[in-house]
Amino acid sequence: MSGPLARRGGWLALLACLGGCSTVQVVENTAQSVTVHYYGIGAPSLEEATDAARRACAARGLAAHLRSINEVTTLDHYAHFDCVSG
Repeated sequence: MSGPLARRGGWLALLACLGGCSTVQVVENTAQSVTVHYYGIGAPSLEEATDAARRACAARGLAAHLRSINEVTTLDHYAHFDCVSG
C-alpha cells in the first residue's frame, strides 16, 4: 500500500509508540545464564528485566542473580544474570 493512507498509518504507529513503546526480550537463555534486552521509549525497568530472568531461570529450578548491566544508549539496555541454585 502506498499513498497518503499508508503514510498516515506509519505516523499513527509512530505516535502510538511514543506513548510507551517498550520491549523486554530474553536474548540468551542457557543452563548457566540469561541475558535480557530491554529498550524503547518509556523503557522498561530493570525490575521488569529481572522478572523475565527469574521466569527463565525458574524453568530450570534456579534463581536469577544479576551479574551486570550494559547500557548501550539511554533507551537500550542489556541485563546479564547468572542462574544459580537457591
